[in-house]
Amino acid sequence: MLRLSVRILSLVPKGGTLLDLGAGTGRMLLTAALMRPDVRCVGMEVVAERVRLARQALRSLGAERSCVLQRSLGNSALPLPVSDVVYLFNPFSPATLAAVFWSLTQLANSCAFLLVLKAMDHAVLECASSAWLFLRQCMRPVSCRAVGLPASGFLAWRVQQVSPTQSACPRARRSHLTGVDPVAKARN
Repeated sequence: MLRLSVRILSLVPKGGTLLDLGAGTGRMLLTAALMRPDVRCVGMEVVAERVRLARQALRSLGAERSCVLQRSLGNSALPLPVSDVVYLFNPFSPATLAAVFWSLTQLANSCAFLLVLKAMDHAVLECASSAWLFLRQCMRPVSCRAVGLPASGFLAWRVQQVSPTQSACPRARRSHLTGVDPVAKARN
């Protein structure tokens, strides 16, 4: 895990920001605090005890450029912070994953970023939601080997910033506020 964390951190530009969605107890954030103190890390985690443990560990290291926010990614209307790299290990339910993809479409309205996914395969992503289909329009695949990640178990994309005049799918804006995938809702 440490080697992979270091590799993912190496993808963040000097002084950049890493967003860890589903940060758990903060392993990625702690690695950043020790190995890349120039990187600002924001972790988001729903489980209060994990957030408490991560915050405690970060405090003990004096990691002032990292923080862990307690947030349910499945129903939050708050926007994701501007980031250079977004890391996502998939422990999410399909509904939460769809909501995360809607949030990422909104982030693409604010900035370009590298999206690194672990433990997901193309089949899960393809059927995740209409949010994924929308997000794919502004992405191009990145070879995991080219960025030093294992080819097995990881997927990576460069997400281009989408200008408000190009993008923005009105459904994406509405669903971000409600946490609901309107296309999936319409199917039910």
